[in-house]
Amino acid sequence: AGVIGNAGMHVAEMFEDSWQLHGIAEVGLAPSWFSYRHPRFQTPWPCIILQIIIIVALQAFDFNTIVCIDNFFSVMGVILEMAAFLHLRFTRPHLPRPYKIPLSNGPLTLALAPAFLLSGVVAVAGLVDSKASIIINTTVLVLGVIFS
Repeated sequence: AGVIGNAGMHVAEMFEDSWQLHGIAEVGLAPSWFSYRHPRFQTPWPCIILQIIIIVALQAFDFNTIVCIDNFFSVMGVILEMAAFLHLRFTRPHLPRPYKIPLSNGPLTLALAPAFLLSGVVAVAGLVDSKASIIINTTVLVLGVIFS
């Protein structure tokens, strides 16, 4: 029962992530071929195929390397979110927002400094853990910057 439950959770997560990538492609932030759907079932099949390829490729690595790769990209996403938050706060302070953080720009930057520092430490640790993580993290990061 545990194996079937875990398999179900994995498949559900994979399909949910496929729909996220499909939506990103529909708004123009990913290549347009990710927005294709199967004519009969309306599933985002290019996204599903990409996920399957990534999962099969990651099976060649040990668990620690996979965790380091995952941690690297998770923390890079957090760093990007915090940087975007600060950038918008400084460049467009009058944008309508659903909430307001009651700090001016200086204290807010100081409050986020430890988070940036710790995130940077985790990113570097995930990047340099092994030769495989260096190659994969650097390659995917460079490709992401090139194609963004």
